[in-house]
Amino acid sequence: MGVRPIRIIYSRNPAHEAGRVALPSRSSWGNLVPPGNAAGLRMLEGSVGEEPVPAPHAGPGGDESFITDPGGYLEPTPAADVAAGLEAAPSVLWRNRSLLSLLIGQFVSLCGIQMTSVALPWFVLTSTHSPQKMTIVLLAQAIPFALFGLPAGAIVDRVDMKRLMVGLDLGRALTIGAIPLLAALAKGDTLFWGIVALNALNATLATPYLSARSSIIPALVGEDVRDLTTANTALQFSLQVTMIIGPMIAGVLIGVLGAANVVIVDAVTYVFAATLIGLGVKYRRALAPPAAGHIFAEMREGLAFVWNHRLIRVATFLGVVFMLGLAMLVDAALPVFVKQTLRSGPSTLGWLLGVWGAGATVGMVAYGFAARRWKLRRGTSLLASTSALSLAVWVPPLARALPASLVGLGAAGLADGPTSIMVTTMLQSEAPEEMRGRVFSAFHAAVMAAGPVGLFIAGAVMEHSGPLPIMFAVAAMFTVATAIAWLSPAARNA
Repeated sequence: MGVRPIRIIYSRNPAHEAGRVALPSRSSWGNLVPPGNAAGLRMLEGSVGEEPVPAPHAGPGGDESFITDPGGYLEPTPAADVAAGLEAAPSVLWRNRSLLSLLIGQFVSLCGIQMTSVALPWFVLTSTHSPQKMTIVLLAQAIPFALFGLPAGAIVDRVDMKRLMVGLDLGRALTIGAIPLLAALAKGDTLFWGIVALNALNATLATPYLSARSSIIPALVGEDVRDLTTANTALQFSLQVTMIIGPMIAGVLIGVLGAANVVIVDAVTYVFAATLIGLGVKYRRALAPPAAGHIFAEMREGLAFVWNHRLIRVATFLGVVFMLGLAMLVDAALPVFVKQTLRSGPSTLGWLLGVWGAGATVGMVAYGFAARRWKLRRGTSLLASTSALSLAVWVPPLARALPASLVGLGAAGLADGPTSIMVTTMLQSEAPEEMRGRVFSAFHAAVMAAGPVGLFIAGAVMEHSGPLPIMFAVAAMFTVATAIAWLSPAARNA
């Protein structure tokens, strides 16, 4: 007796091609039915037969789509039945405990990070009265991503990502938590260079963490692009919500506790995230880690993948330009713009950063909703978002007033919100599982390398000319880069 036909989604994993495809264990079912989809799993379990059935030569683009039985072979089900099965058993990612543990832990720790992103630059700016020293601290945070991004990806592909994330969170709690202690014990240049060193160490630990966080998601939710988009939307939602509330809370706490002491909260959030991921995330690699080889050869593999994928190459170009500009605009120029042009304080800075986060939240949720229901063209969507962002960043330097700046930065956030979801899902769905860490690290390294350059330029210019020349230059740079990207057929037609 063969496998009884059932209605279930087909696997998008490239390993599951037409013909006889062995699925070694029940854990492989996660590629067909995302964890937490109880109804879909029951249907899959109901397909058990006594004999394996070889799959015919048909695929997702034809009249038939694939299902599997626990014996390890594929059998076709009519496409109409597959569609009906999707309606009968939708993915219930919110019941996925591992994903929820990851998301809650990230939400809490990201909230602490956003508070530090306001408190630490403000502490340096007000204690040294030097925009250039403030940018040096920010450079110390950005440079490790560029220097260590590629080797970090090779490490991620070799180790247990869950254990790696837990250890890195605890390490970051120690490094960031040492800053208030240093502020209480040291002054002057000793304090300043100590903050630079601790910030650099914290960023070094964050470098492999970001690649591991993006790479582990397919192992938790499966390979389906719609489920990946939903999970990435949820993660970005956490980030964007923290961009709203984190700076606002920081603006209040700075006045109560002092800027240096606000960083203590960040350290506590790292410990919380490590605990939740360690106890709540159930993770096991579907494939064995690659055999240890020459690390530079493995790094080149990730770089080659990013370069040879035409759409990702365009996305990387835009990412480099926009990271360069956003480092200049948001990280360096905006605090000085608030202090010198708007003649205001940290609460205003918190509101400007918060309204960017609010706009990004709306844009990200809208994109996630649309991508779940319609097949959107990724390249065109990315270009549309960067075009709108380019227009919005002209508003604050032209208006030089708080109400208009709030509107402009809110619109910029609205356009910026979906871009990280688009690119992250693209990399997750296109990169092979055994090299996702390297692919993400190659992309991150290329993009993050632009951040220190932007901070260095902004710091040097603002020391003599103030923030407005930087803000106008960023707006012009975004506009030109987006126009160039529109010329690429790979981006327009993808």
